[in-house]
Amino acid sequence: MEHHADYRPSGLPDAQTFVFRNLDTTHIDQLASWLGKVFPDPRRVELTFGELKRFFCLATLASYSHHLAVNSKRKTYAGLIGTYSEYDTGARPLMHIHTGFARHFRFYKNYLGFSFDPEGRKYGEYDPSFTC
Repeated sequence: MEHHADYRPSGLPDAQTFVFRNLDTTHIDQLASWLGKVFPDPRRVELTFGELKRFFCLATLASYSHHLAVNSKRKTYAGLIGTYSEYDTGARPLMHIHTGFARHFRFYKNYLGFSFDPEGRKYGEYDPSFTC
């Protein structure tokens, strides 16, 4: 989505339509299942930006990190969906989210309201009160 020609890092209205021509069957099936939609032509999948945001919101609600936040009643910090960690350089074996996910960070911040860890390691802040 973030590489789509119609995507903008902020200010997109929920009604903005995206047409995808390169999704594989696994992605189409997952979108259909989570959003309750049918896509008659897998070579032309149309989704509004609001539907795309809802998909990522629902996936976040289903994540282990969100469940940990809800059940502990505390904010937790973990990688956001679509990111991964790598080891820091240096003596201490700490980790941080790979810096190549800047577009993901902006999407989660600007469209889903996420904050990030206070140490600047780019772990998303999973708030127990987060909802779709």
